[in-house]
Amino acid sequence: VIVTLMGPLVMTWFPKEELPVVTGLNNVAVNTGITVATFVSVPLSKMLGWQNTLALFGALCALMAVLWAILGDVGPIKREVSAGVAET
Repeated sequence: VIVTLMGPLVMTWFPKEELPVVTGLNNVAVNTGITVATFVSVPLSKMLGWQNTLALFGALCALMAVLWAILGDVGPIKREVSAGVAET
């Protein structure tokens, strides 16, 4: 889901000129996260068991969702567009 939503999300936070660089960095971050999770999962599952490892990853995702719900906002680009439409 996050990969699908990153395009529209990035478009509300960064100017059009910066989108290629930001999209590239997002792709690197996603692939790096997958790689790190792959190498961390096996040692964690040996220490905690697979159920607890899965619960840990789920808890981290839930925490990030709560933080986004609290701290996330409509990006400044979208805000400017919305304000311009409201004025006309």
